[in-house]
Amino acid sequence: MITHTLAVDGGGTKTAVRLKKIEPTSTLIEEFILPATSLTLYGEAAVTQLTHYIDEILATNQIIPKQCYIVLGVAGAGNTQLKSKLKSALAHCPHLYITTDAEASVFGANAGQGVNCIAVGTGSVAIQLNSLHETLQFGGWGFPIGDQGGGAWLGFRAVQQTLTEFDSQGSSLTRDLVMKKTGSERSQILEWISQANATDYAQFARAMVDIESQCSTAKAIIEQGTTQIEQLSQACSSNNTLPIMFLGSLGQFYRERLSPAIQGRSLHVQGNALDGAEVLANQKINQLNLGDS
Repeated sequence: MITHTLAVDGGGTKTAVRLKKIEPTSTLIEEFILPATSLTLYGEAAVTQLTHYIDEILATNQIIPKQCYIVLGVAGAGNTQLKSKLKSALAHCPHLYITTDAEASVFGANAGQGVNCIAVGTGSVAIQLNSLHETLQFGGWGFPIGDQGGGAWLGFRAVQQTLTEFDSQGSSLTRDLVMKKTGSERSQILEWISQANATDYAQFARAMVDIESQCSTAKAIIEQGTTQIEQLSQACSSNNTLPIMFLGSLGQFYRERLSPAIQGRSLHVQGNALDGAEVLANQKINQLNLGDS
């Protein structure tokens, strides 16, 4: 008998975990934050880390793997090779569902009901969830080739503009912001760039929002990002009348800047990716129970 659910949201900046006992009644055992486990950013190291987290949680709470339905919503799970490695590493857990953090977010946003979700954090992606619980994804191709308008995309352009200003001996608050992290010497900047990943670039996004009203460089980059998120929202929602919900650290920021047509259909989010992973776990358990009946 399945007596517990373990919901995991593994992203580029953190990993959120929620363990619940569902028999005889639903009871929260623990919920906490762990270091990031994005498959996109950390590859096989994330596979090892996630496996360690799950094994430790089950052992600490004296739960046998077959008693727990585990749903992992992990950034980068769209990569079939890495997803397969993660599934193999957790082969001792018979009740396991691995999906992207984006899909988990969609199931959490409207409590498993139909919705267009525009998720903008480190990256950007739109997912449509219909009444049959089928999903269709737009964008989300990953940084740097895609994820337009996301935090890493904004930060990448801030660094690009900083290099332009460095060469032209120009100045801006954006340049000052970037160089506090990269250093102000060419050798320091080159070293930083050679090691930087999406998370490193995304760290500039929130500060750019804060200085936008005082810095034309930040304002121009954010306006470009807004155009990208408008296009992503239109692509996802133009063929349906479902509500639109904005997720992620930058989702609500962009929501207020989009067209009246998009804003008019937008509703407040009911839950996050961790909630979505839990919704999925309960759905999977119900399917198993129906199969047994």
